[in-house]
Amino acid sequence: MSAASVARRLLIVVLVVTGCTDAAVSETTLRTTTTTTSTTTSTTTTTTTTLPPIELDLVVGITERLALGGDIAIRAEAGGESVDLTADTPEGTLVFAEPATVQFTYMLGSNQTDITWSVDIARSGAIEVTQPWREPAVAGDPVALVWQARGDTNSYLAQLDRTRNVTVTSPVCMFVGSTGTLTNGCSRTFVRAAQDRGYAVWPAIAGLDADANAIWLNDPDIRSAAAVEIAGWIDDLGADGINLDIEGYREDTANSFVAFVEELTPLIHAGGGEVSIDIIPRTDDWVVTPDELSFWSTAPRRRELADLADYLVLMAYDEHNRFRP
Repeated sequence: MSAASVARRLLIVVLVVTGCTDAAVSETTLRTTTTTTSTTTSTTTTTTTTLPPIELDLVVGITERLALGGDIAIRAEAGGESVDLTADTPEGTLVFAEPATVQFTYMLGSNQTDITWSVDIARSGAIEVTQPWREPAVAGDPVALVWQARGDTNSYLAQLDRTRNVTVTSPVCMFVGSTGTLTNGCSRTFVRAAQDRGYAVWPAIAGLDADANAIWLNDPDIRSAAAVEIAGWIDDLGADGINLDIEGYREDTANSFVAFVEELTPLIHAGGGEVSIDIIPRTDDWVVTPDELSFWSTAPRRRELADLADYLVLMAYDEHNRFRP
């Protein structure tokens, strides 16, 4: 073989001399290798692909559809495109170029309201347009509540002894007077006796006079003092919570009631209790009360109260009155 194709082999013998009479021989092999390097030039190719647009079919949910009508609409916006959904046209298609966050906003005519929410969309398809808070909640243990009124400890206990499948009793024993003063007529004996029978007790405070409610709710100092006083009553009774039957208040008192619940709830929770609020259904689209009393239905801030209380008690009784036979 030629020297160009075969590596030279060099053998070196090293003689190591030690103090012994014998010598150790170490053999080291050295190799030299001829290496050929080749250079390759690579080319990068960039390919641009245009994705098809996203087509999102929108259908207003049945419950959400009840809020539409007149000048009220829901506007869906994404990628600079928008579509309005109304009572007459509750379905529509929104087309945009790439994955985006679709913003939904309630419109009153050409004006945006503060009711808005968003949904992230990555591909074409269909969605139901409904506010997140309307999604069904995870059901907890059922609550079966009864109000007890116009009786005393003995009659209330006799009623409970004849009752089945009830979990909470709510004796109406706290009241808002005509001058806005609060009174407590609850019985500690009844609370303990009902609890011994296996019932939770949420005493109810009733306030059905709009003028009286305005006195104590619209004054921040009186309102705060009332929250502390009521929480103290519940703690002293050893009750399991409170039921707020504050029904009669006007639009100019609605936010004050929300502020009151915001103050009361943490005080009740601190004692291990729960807060429930009695709520009248929205009936402003049909005649159920005289016009001058329509605030009973329109004033309550249901959404805000739902965020603050543990329970809303919807008073959707299957009954009628002289205003709606």
